[in-house]
Amino acid sequence: MPEDKNKEENFKLSMQDKLSVDSLYRWSKFVSISTIVLGSITFLSIFFLAIPTAIIGIVTIVMGVKLNIASNHLRYAVQVNSKESIFIAADHLRQYFTFNGIIIIISMIFLIITAIIFVLFAGAIIDIFNQSGFDYNISI
Repeated sequence: MPEDKNKEENFKLSMQDKLSVDSLYRWSKFVSISTIVLGSITFLSIFFLAIPTAIIGIVTIVMGVKLNIASNHLRYAVQVNSKESIFIAADHLRQYFTFNGIIIIISMIFLIITAIIFVLFAGAIIDIFNQSGFDYNISI
């Protein structure tokens, strides 16, 4: 008897599995839409700020799209018990978390460099504030 290509062999989700995947679908859909909206706002701030905000906005939009694709595959996987959709969703989640991890690493490096610069030039920064002519002392 020929196999139906729409059905996956030995791939059944229990009710608990379906509830977990459905919850993951709902949250990933919410986060993806929020990420795309915030990325779009960040991208549009190029008119007020600078080009780096556009780059950050584009990366954020790409991350949101990856998460949206993953959530759509999760929903499809629950509806038709598709093993392939689970793997596609997992791959898009991997890409999303890879982007996120790279951004976190870059942010940490930037924060460390900023802290080092601040420590190295703290004296100069304090002198600039002291030379401004404004008395920062509070007298009661």
